[in-house]
Amino acid sequence: YIFKPSYLKKLFLLSSRDGLNRYDPLTESFRTYKHNSTDEKSLSNNYVKSLFIDEENLLWIGTDRFLNCFNEQTNEFVHYVFDGLLANTRVYDIHKDTYNDMWLATRDAGLIKFNPKTFEYVQYLHDPNNPHSISADHVYVIYENSDKQLWFGTWEHVYFNLACRA
Repeated sequence: YIFKPSYLKKLFLLSSRDGLNRYDPLTESFRTYKHNSTDEKSLSNNYVKSLFIDEENLLWIGTDRFLNCFNEQTNEFVHYVFDGLLANTRVYDIHKDTYNDMWLATRDAGLIKFNPKTFEYVQYLHDPNNPHSISADHVYVIYENSDKQLWFGTWEHVYFNLACRA
């Protein structure tokens, strides 16, 4: 998987189990960002599952533990755990919707919607007693259509549709 944020002038390569690799074509060099247990500002986990660049040119990284935000200036990562919800779960997909809410597709923690400015979040889980809940707590992909509806691909391969706002 290759990801090139236009503002960075560098190429990021997603490694499945080996951290986040960056290639700089100007210097023809690689830099690998890995988890370091003695550095709280390192990547939270080497198993990188998803990347997303927002309109403020922040690089968001989903791993097997936590959501990370990369600061290009300092080469440091900020970790988002959401009161422990992401402590031991994968972040498979990251999406920012029309209303500027970020959505995380996770394994076991369902969907998490959060506001990146206030850091308030809401978790959506499967509820077998609620036919309007998501169909499973393993969510793999998020898509927003032109009608501002979000679609989620789950473990059950059943898609759930949710209007972003009423």
